Amino acid sequence: LAIFRSLRYNECFHTISFANISLQALYSVVDNWGTDHIATTDRTRVPIQEFFGGLNPVGKSLLYQEVQALALKTLQTRKLDFSNTLPQRRVKDTWEEDVISRDPGCEIAAAFMPIRRAGLTQIDWIVLNGIELGETDMEDIAPALHERQSNFRAVEVAKCALNDRLLGLFLKKLERQNSTLQCINIADNPG
Repeated sequence: LAIFRSLRYNECFHTISFANISLQALYSVVDNWGTDHIATTDRTRVPIQEFFGGLNPVGKSLLYQEVQALALKTLQTRKLDFSNTLPQRRVKDTWEEDVISRDPGCEIAAAFMPIRRAGLTQIDWIVLNGIELGETDMEDIAPALHERQSNFRAVEVAKCALNDRLLGLFLKKLERQNSTLQCINIADNPG
């Protein structure tokens, strides 16, 4: 948590990698003891709520808040690597007596993709290798890939357990990034 917060305003790094570091302790953990650490604007003081129609990071998990803050506040970073950071996560949508319990997603995609889609971050290379992604995650990833102005240089989703449908949706939306895309990694997915 301290590393995430110290990197928000650090302009020395063009790439930040959390690869193989478990972020499980921040996943689904909500801090109810204040909102002073939550980033609600980018570095130029543009409120993110203007872009997301009232989306409020208050009440979201620490992982969500810190990934979003890092994406909003850093100006020099171009690449974030989250490979194998949620090793114990298992994607599950459960159906019990007409009640759908949706998988909360990996929280990284939900925090980062809308920020990139709105053009509020300079980070254009995202690595999610080894994190199991499901329907909830793809609901955040697909719209960001579909927007031509997202200008992704690379999206890496190797070993993310993407089935045929999710991988097809991912690739279909990815074609809109053809003018800027330099790297794609979809290796070792069952689809």
